[in-house]
Amino acid sequence: MDCVRLVFLMLYTFLCQLAFSSSSPHLCPKDQALALLQFKNMFIINPNAFDYHYHYCYDITNQVIQSHPRTLLWKKSTDCCSWDGVHCDETTGQVIELDLRCSQLQGTQSIAQCSRPGSK
Repeated sequence: MDCVRLVFLMLYTFLCQLAFSSSSPHLCPKDQALALLQFKNMFIINPNAFDYHYHYCYDITNQVIQSHPRTLLWKKSTDCCSWDGVHCDETTGQVIELDLRCSQLQGTQSIAQCSRPGSK
């Protein structure tokens, strides 16, 4: 009986360590989230905005997709790695890719006006 109890205790300890280990994903760095929000504010959402060279929007697998305002739900209160169109490194949480095609974005400002945090 003591052997069975010991096995259950060891199994319980192992499962607790597994459940509470630091397997949670890293969050997007605040400076990157703020830079993305600054970038977002350079544009307006226009459902009629599209690239006149293309009649359809395609995803990364070349499938036709419907355009939608990807940046609409970008909020300071949420992790930017969960934002539509933002892709982060699973280990570090660093933003590694933006996919804003078919996002209904319209703006007149130059991309050069968007500065990275810490740059001059």
